[in-house]
Amino acid sequence: GGSGVTGIYQILRHAYRDGIECDLIYCNKMEEDILLRNELDILQQVHYCLSRQPDNWTGLRGHISQSYIKPVQDGLLLCCGPPKMMNSICKTAAKAGWNVHDQFIRF
Repeated sequence: GGSGVTGIYQILRHAYRDGIECDLIYCNKMEEDILLRNELDILQQVHYCLSRQPDNWTGLRGHISQSYIKPVQDGLLLCCGPPKMMNSICKTAAKAGWNVHDQFIRF
């Protein structure tokens, strides 16, 4: 989440241009914390996840769960954020079936 998404945004721009399918799960505390929202919405499939969401929020809620990151054969899972969050997502990805040694990249 946060400003770390700027690096991911650059990767998504190139992937979109090259016709590579990507999904983005972008986690923030509150909706007003979402950076580059307009730019991201036109590039790829984006799923916003809030830990402090308003009652009318229709996106993902809470923290990353196994159901949010189902493994993809030959896929990559790119992650940016604070170390504690990335460690948690890495553990969740492993439980979900990702090969975190080959498919999990930290920024």
